[in-house]
Amino acid sequence: MRVRCVVACHDCDGPNLYFVYVNCTKQQYQEGLHYEAAKQFIEDNYSVGGPFWMCDENDACGVGLVQQFEWMNADEVTAQEEEEPSAEDSDT
Repeated sequence: MRVRCVVACHDCDGPNLYFVYVNCTKQQYQEGLHYEAAKQFIEDNYSVGGPFWMCDENDACGVGLVQQFEWMNADEVTAQEEEEPSAEDSDT
């Protein structure tokens, strides 16, 4: 599925909004991994800092925001699966 996300954070001009398409599975969406993918993409590709706030087109606050943006100009990213903890990470 393709979800429109908004990431709010700070850049050199102060508070700003970044708009990102996130490709994810239904399970990734339900687990909120699309938010992490959007945030990580913005952190990796723009000079920004926190605090970070994310919403998507289905969140009450996101409905109005996504309608105000020209989505042809949006970045696009694919959500990654969460890594399972390795045996070395456990306290056994």
